[in-house]
Amino acid sequence: MFIEAAAQSSIAFDQDKQVKIGFLTTVKEVTLLSDIVEMEYLFVLNKMAEIGEYKQFSFLAMGHENNSETVSGYFTIMVKE
Repeated sequence: MFIEAAAQSSIAFDQDKQVKIGFLTTVKEVTLLSDIVEMEYLFVLNKMAEIGEYKQFSFLAMGHENNSETVSGYFTIMVKE
């Protein structure tokens, strides 16, 4: 759930507002940092690299109420141009 939400949030980095098809291709080093106790989370994304259609991001999910770091990791998406 956290990985999918982070991948969908990565659309914010896209300057072109056209509809595109994207695929989550790689997920690595996903770590549960604390217990999941909330229903809402904020995501901090960092675009680490972009090579052609591939974009790599790091993410951190933080609890909405107490700002506790809950899940972190990396993912790569491929967006068809």
